Amino acid sequence: MFTRRNLPLFIVFAVALSAAAAGAMLYQKYRPLVLTISREQQEQARRHAVHARGPEKASVTLEEFGDFQCPSARALADAESPGRLS
Repeated sequence: MFTRRNLPLFIVFAVALSAAAAGAMLYQKYRPLVLTISREQQEQARRHAVHARGPEKASVTLEEFGDFQCPSARALADAESPGRLS
């Protein structure tokens, strides 16, 4: 069963098995959470959106989102609203 001739095969199998197990554990640990909300909660969030301005029944709607970890987006947001708390 286990002979000197089969040793490289056994080592490759053991390394592959441990790599697969480590990958599975990391996947479980860092898997993104899936958050679900009801339709009622979605509608309530749309009605109370703080990033929307203007009439609710406008023919055109623009939505702006920013990533404040991006230096350029952060500088633009700071320049547009200097009274905003960081």
